[in-house]
Amino acid sequence: MINTVANEAAEPMPRLRDLAAVGVDYATTGPNHNTVCRPISSSAETLFRYLEYGPANKEWQGIDVEWTSEPPLGVGTTRTVKGVGQTIEQRVLAWEHTGADTGGSSGATS
Repeated sequence: MINTVANEAAEPMPRLRDLAAVGVDYATTGPNHNTVCRPISSSAETLFRYLEYGPANKEWQGIDVEWTSEPPLGVGTTRTVKGVGQTIEQRVLAWEHTGADTGGSSGATS
């Protein structure tokens, strides 16, 4: 996902800069790399359904997620993530959602 960060304040802050469009390879070739790992005892299909449901992220990750694109979700989908003291606007660069609960693979690349 492409992120645009703005600090939350009494007045909304203007964007500091426009971001350039990038391809999926930016996740591995760009200057910043962030990885979040958390063990989860769930099938990929169940986890993916959970992540697609914005309000569930508050319970699981402590963040507010609002999808700003209409379904279906996929490449190009946008969402706004609000966490501790910041708002991040994200755009999905890659989206794989295949298989069933019994052995398929699912995942979103950001």
